[in-house]
Amino acid sequence: YQLLDLPWEDVLVTNVLCYLPLRQLVSLQRVSKNFCSLVQVYLANCRTFDPAQTGPRIPKEAFCSMLRVDSLALRSLADHCGDLRSLDLTACRQLRDEAVSYAVAKWPSLRSLSVAVNANITDLAVEEVAKRCRELEQLDLTGCLRVRNEAIRLSLHRWVYLEHLSVLARYIYHG
Repeated sequence: YQLLDLPWEDVLVTNVLCYLPLRQLVSLQRVSKNFCSLVQVYLANCRTFDPAQTGPRIPKEAFCSMLRVDSLALRSLADHCGDLRSLDLTACRQLRDEAVSYAVAKWPSLRSLSVAVNANITDLAVEEVAKRCRELEQLDLTGCLRVRNEAIRLSLHRWVYLEHLSVLARYIYHG
């Protein structure tokens, strides 16, 4: 096959997107739903993660809310980006407990985590964060409607360094 004979999705994902900085990939997602899907496929299949593409603070910090990160992309990021210290998953509504649990298992040095505005996050993810991320200093659970107060209360004793816990605008879940 020649490059022009392949479907354009195959060409972009395997031969073009790998050369774009992460900031440009974020911008590309806003072009259309098709581009958003292509970028998600690319991120989910990443085998390497180049910190230089995202700025000097990566891999210590990742702001994924801009990326519309789903569970598969978060798992890929966890596998390829070690020593993460801060993660913002605000409004990543496609994430599930299992992906958050998988990611925090890879990042025990996590100091700041936001899973705000995600109705899919439950007590299970909070308990896993408490078990894995003992050095956590900031946690944002704002809008996590399925996290019960009891789960937060039971987890608090594990976070001896916790300075900021946000649960404002969270409705109490009685499930």
